[in-house]
Order: sequence, then C-alpha cells, then structure tokens
Amino acid sequence: MTTPSNPEVTNEDRRLARDWAEQVEAHPDTWTERLRTAARVILADIPAPTPPTTAKENPDMPEPSIPDHAAARNYAARVLADPDYHSAEELAAARVLLAVLPKHPTLADMTAEERRASRRMQCDYKGITRNTTSRGVIGYFDHEERKAVILTDTNGIVRRDYDRVTPLPDLPRLEWPGDQKPAPAPTLPEGWRLADHPDYGRVVVTSGTVDADGHVYFVAPAPGTIGNDWHLCRKDELTYLDTNHPAPPNTITLGSTWDNTDALADACEESGRDQITVIDANNYAFIWAYDAEWWEGSAQPIDAPFTIIHTGFDGTLQQQQ
Repeated sequence: MTTPSNPEVTNEDRRLARDWAEQVEAHPDTWTERLRTAARVILADIPAPTPPTTAKENPDMPEPSIPDHAAARNYAARVLADPDYHSAEELAAARVLLAVLPKHPTLADMTAEERRASRRMQCDYKGITRNTTSRGVIGYFDHEERKAVILTDTNGIVRRDYDRVTPLPDLPRLEWPGDQKPAPAPTLPEGWRLADHPDYGRVVVTSGTVDADGHVYFVAPAPGTIGNDWHLCRKDELTYLDTNHPAPPNTITLGSTWDNTDALADACEESGRDQITVIDANNYAFIWAYDAEWWEGSAQPIDAPFTIIHTGFDGTLQQQQ
C-alpha cells in the first residue's frame, strides 16, 4: 500500500482546517471519536485568529495525547488517499494534521535496543530510486549492512537502509499465531458480519454481497431514540472480525509450525516457491532460495520449532521475468 507524503500547507489550508475543527467541537455528538480527536489536534496547534472560542486557550479542552496523534495521523492519511470523497475543509484539515503532528524517527535515529523493539511493527519504507513511500512489516535486521528486511503484501521481501525505514508504533503490530483456540464468533443473523469502520467504529454489515456500485450496507450506533443508523461504503473500507483458524502444522502456510528441518526443506523445494521465510526457536530468520533449492547463505534452521512468517512467491514466475 502506498502512503501519501506530507503535503505542503498554505494559510488557506490552516483557516479551513480550523473552521472545520471548530464545527466538530461545537457539535461533538454528531461526529465520531476519530474526527473529534483530529479536531483536538488541529485546535491545539493552530492559534485562533480572533478572540478564542476553542483551542489551547480553552481550559476545558484536553491536551492531545500520543494515541490522539496516532488516530489523527491515520484519519489524515485516509482522507488524502481518497480526496474525491471529502470536502475542501476535510482535505485542508488532513494536510494540516500531517504537517503539525510529530514525525516518527527512522531506524537510523534509534539505538540498537530501540531497533530490536521495533521488530514486527508496521513501517513506512522509501523506494530505492523513486521518492515513494510504501507500508510493510519489519521482519529482522542485517546489522552488518545496516539494512532492515521488510515483509510486504506485494513484493515478498525487500531490504532497505535504516534511514529509509520509519517504524509506526501506534499501528497494530504483527502477532504470531498462538496455540489458544479462537473465541466463538458472535451470534448474528445468517449472512450478517461484525466489522470495524474507520469512521463509525464497530458496525454490523448486513449485505452478503456488494451492490452494483461496489458498496455494502451496515448499521452503526447513532445518537437519538433509535440508537442506530444505516450507512453504505466500499467493502475494502471495512475490517471484518471473522474468527481466524490456526494454520495447519507442517504446511507452507503463514503461521504453520515445523519440527523437522529436513521435512521443511523438502516441502519448500516441492512448493516451487521462492523467498519462503521461517524463524527458529531463537527468532533467527532463514530464507528459502528457489534457484539454489536451499537456504540463502547455506545455513539451515536447526533449533525447532520453525514457524513460517512469509510464504514467498511463485519461483517459476520470477524466472520468467
């Protein structure tokens, strides 16, 4: 996923952003917590041009916290990623938010201990030649070359210099599958599903399939006597809460565990896949090389159990490119 870089902010952006934030604060019951958080951040950073009605001059307004910053940053990124669906005031507010929020340090700015603590965090990483920024998960580090090995959803594994990788500690961290049984799914009418929406929070999706315009319908809490309201959105805006089942052991699937290193190597070879990545009991990572039919660097996993953290990609397609 590509993320927007910080845009330039004009005085008109600041004026529109403050107007929008004051509207949110004036009618808090009609806005979601995510938007109220973004408004608090804006009002705390842009001084009022006239005698104050809000912002830091208002003693009743709480100071934005680190979680507030994270929520506001995520809101701004979503708005700028889909500008056609937002007003000029919202776009201005998003630009201002990204300009005033504290910047995350890169791996190069961190101590060795801080870098170790960033493993399995989501991160933004820059391209090697182009000035683009993409989202991935920090896997492990090559300390000699001062590079991070990043898991991505499109290119398998990429390596980037420390100064081109920015960990995002306020986003959910990658969790390894455990041995606990999943909790029973909530009971809903057949075809209905629980999901999280970026603006409405926890919702109930009532559409089994998308409509002609690619939308699904859902019910979300709302103020008033009825207590809920109907909305629609694109399906990819929702995060569904369906129960995930543990990966079967001894299979080339994400989270699968192995106890025998020879059997694991045989399975990797038979799969025809490249860049399969596993970690051993000591959290050391090993990458399967399709062309060599063995592990990169010749060292093989020894200390079981071995867990697959990335399933790689089709090695035959890589040869054809």
